[in-house]
Amino acid sequence: MFAFTNEPDEKRKNHLLFLSDEELLDRWSFFSEGLTADGLRACEEELDRRNLTAAHRAEFTDIWSDRLWRDPQGHARTCHACQRVATQRNWVFRRLFKLIPVLPMRLLACDQHGRQSR
Repeated sequence: MFAFTNEPDEKRKNHLLFLSDEELLDRWSFFSEGLTADGLRACEEELDRRNLTAAHRAEFTDIWSDRLWRDPQGHARTCHACQRVATQRNWVFRRLFKLIPVLPMRLLACDQHGRQSR
């Protein structure tokens, strides 16, 4: 018989391997309330594997926690273009035929995508 593998755990761990350190710390620090127990454990294991200690985690949380956009329940919001934490709220325009600005909108963005939309 074939050995049983826990496929969701393997997929989760493989996904975490491709995250940058900042993305992994974002997930651990600000989105941990939305993760399952298995997801938290997998994040902890990956943080330990990368030698990101509790001091690194606390420093990262202190630096970014004041800059985040949060919803009314206090959860961190995400960027409109990626899954990083949103640190800016910018005006952008929906464009007709990609030329004519028609509808102004406010979008949440991370530092990288906030610079691109200006």
